[in-house]
This record gives sequence, structure tokens and C-alpha cells, in this order.
Amino acid sequence: MKKVLSVVLILTLVLGLASCAMPKSANALIREAEAKHGKCTVVSIEKADGGYTVVLHDELQDFDYTVRSFKDQFEADGAKFGSYADKRDSFEEALADKVISEVEDELDRICEETGTRYLKDRSKSIYLLPSVFANDEESGRKAIEAFAGVIQKHNLEGRMDNWTMIVFKDSDRLRSGETKLPYGKKMGSVTLPDMTYKPGK
Repeated sequence: MKKVLSVVLILTLVLGLASCAMPKSANALIREAEAKHGKCTVVSIEKADGGYTVVLHDELQDFDYTVRSFKDQFEADGAKFGSYADKRDSFEEALADKVISEVEDELDRICEETGTRYLKDRSKSIYLLPSVFANDEESGRKAIEAFAGVIQKHNLEGRMDNWTMIVFKDSDRLRSGETKLPYGKKMGSVTLPDMTYKPGK
């Protein structure tokens, strides 16, 4: 019984402290973003969701991204209780979108030469960088290595280090949309900046 009471008291204390936590200020978000991602300028600041939404412009590679602070709620069995401060940062997604937009013509050319295709739609992909689809591993390997070579040129200051591109086995079912999953069997991958092709398992 004492153990149960102790757990309840500790949980109550934790939730009480969490509910008092305030989302980060706009200035704190800006300082953290600059320390983590490099020089930026402020595009806009908006107070929302109990915190702030700040749009920043990255100076090194010329794109906008968003950092947010807000209050979220604890949930258990569908019930909401207590709140805690949280934050989000769209830098990596925005960087990936910027780089892909700049190299899209080269990626299209590589796919045409290797008889492959690629997926870059953020709403359908769980990966930051494009995934390649190939009928066989040889063409998939050529395509993914060429993709990596093109994208690595835009990996300024190692910002995309450890990002991975994957090549999947293509199929008529994937092309027709018969399967809900956009991916097939993994054939291999390349990780920046190493550029070494690793066969899939």
C-alpha cells in the first residue's frame, strides 16, 4: 500500500511540475536554432498554442524553416490530464526540400539513364531524402550512388551527415497503388557522407 501511495505522490508531483512548465520564448527558440543550425534571420514571430511560432531564414542555403514552442497534454486511456512544454523544429525537412528542389533535374536524368524511379513526396514518404525504386539491384545501386553524389554536393558543413537513401525493389503493384505501402523489399542503401553502397538484408 505504501508503495502505491509513493508512486501516486511521485506521479502527482511530476505532473504538477510539468503543468507549470512554460513553453520556450521566441528569443530562446531563435538562440537554440542559431546554435544548432547556423546563422539565420527572423522572418516572423507569432504567439500561438500557449507558445510561439517563429519562421527563420537560413542564411547558408537560402530557405525558410519553422521552430515552435507550445503546451501539450498528457494522455492515458483517451483521457487528457496535465500539460507540458514541448517544441518542434522543421529545419531538416525544409533543408531536404530545398536541396531536392535544386537537384530535381539531375535526379530525373539519373532515373531515365538507369531505368529507375524515385519517391520524394513528403506526404507519402517517411524518409528525408528520396527513395529509389528499381527492377534489379544493379540498376538500383547505380541510381542510388549517383543520387548520393549529386546530393552530397549540397551537404554544406555536414548538415546532412548520417542521412540515408534507400533503394527498394519496384513492382507493378507499387506502381499501380494496389498496396497501401509505398515501399517494396529493401535492396540497399547509401548514407552521407560515406557514399558506400550497403546491400539490404
